[in-house]
Amino acid sequence: WRFVEQPMRRGDVIWPTRARRFGYALASAAVVLLAGWQIEASGGFMSMRPSELQTVLGSTTDVSPDRKKCHIHQAKQGKIDVADTCIFGSEEGKRIIVLSDSHGVEIAYALASASKQHHLQVRQLSASACPPALNANPKGRPNCAQHVARILKGLQTWPPSTIILMANYFSWNIKTADSGQFWRGFEGVVTELRRAGHNIVLLGPVPPHPHESLPRRVAKQLIYGAGPDAYAFPYDRAVLNKIDTHLRRIAGVHSAAYLPILPTVCGNSSACRAVVDGSPIYFDQHHMTVTTAVRVVKDIVLPAIALTDAASAPPANDSSAAGQVRSLRP
Repeated sequence: WRFVEQPMRRGDVIWPTRARRFGYALASAAVVLLAGWQIEASGGFMSMRPSELQTVLGSTTDVSPDRKKCHIHQAKQGKIDVADTCIFGSEEGKRIIVLSDSHGVEIAYALASASKQHHLQVRQLSASACPPALNANPKGRPNCAQHVARILKGLQTWPPSTIILMANYFSWNIKTADSGQFWRGFEGVVTELRRAGHNIVLLGPVPPHPHESLPRRVAKQLIYGAGPDAYAFPYDRAVLNKIDTHLRRIAGVHSAAYLPILPTVCGNSSACRAVVDGSPIYFDQHHMTVTTAVRVVKDIVLPAIALTDAASAPPANDSSAAGQVRSLRP
């Protein structure tokens, strides 16, 4: 009453003119708006939220801590060699290489985390929005084809390794002007890697969440009173089947291992579950969290790697031998 209400009524010394009153009001409104924007941008007061909601929203940061250091962003594409990329684990361990676009980043980190226990040497060759396919130049990535060609040239003289290929298949199958071009380029990479003496493991697709970040959608469910396990999202089965057919055919022709990961990530129903053990499967619309990637690596990838044998790869000078090599099954 004394220091706020009465001075505001009288105006007197604090704001004697209408212009000054307007200026004070405008400044106060700006401060409130700025504070609200900052709270919204930072995810609000996390400590005041239920633990279940904190876990869901916290999954947006459940990403590889090596993304900035090891993921090959646009500026570096076409300028970096295999030997200059990140390597983890045992120097004498079984050589594992993750060759992918951004969908393989967390898989590489999960493998790196398991490298000491399983005696692996893991190298990460992931490039942002640049699939492991010959002659691929997605919009906004003018050096992608050059990058893939340079990496492939390095791998052609690299010691025999198990190379894990993965991509944002749904995007490349739908958004590219000619999806056939992507698949031809993808198979071209597999052909060259097999010819160079490497074993190939193809990881299957995961469907994108429509419209918005998956953690944000699950958080809304919680706020509206639904449990985290209540939400599942549909995906295009026809596109999934088309991708699956391509990958199975390529694996069969080139004696590669094809590992469908959809059941582990999404479950076995017609819709993809959004949450496993309280944590969303993606940290955005379609990138697996580290938690999800660790589960995929433990349940699917590591058992398959144990079956691979670099000595079974075809001779480097005999491209026809690929069809004679035992096909590796998950």
